[in-house]
Amino acid sequence: AAKNLHPDAVSVRAQYWFPTSRGGFKLFPEEPFNLDDPDTSDRFNRGVSVISQGIRSGLFPANPGPYERFNYANCSYCDFDPICPSRRAEAWDRKKADPSLASYVDLAEAQQVEEEEG
Repeated sequence: AAKNLHPDAVSVRAQYWFPTSRGGFKLFPEEPFNLDDPDTSDRFNRGVSVISQGIRSGLFPANPGPYERFNYANCSYCDFDPICPSRRAEAWDRKKADPSLASYVDLAEAQQVEEEEG
């Protein structure tokens, strides 16, 4: 969409904003995307496709992410964190083997590897 609206643009900034002190007021990712990079375009298209297909299929996996400091990474900003089961990681480990979640699990695990490396 950005490339269609602005064909001469080289980069675009699309970010999540964590607008609370608990979220550190961070913007993620910090750097703009290079629209001419085929890898960026492929990763973006794949991510949007996997997420939108999951939504259309009614898949909303509760993936807590890795444990960090005092909580799971993906639970730190969730309003439902206090009412989730304490054994949520074990539940996720069982559920992520479901074939209907394979595309999402691949996407989520690739993101986690990038964050650990980067």
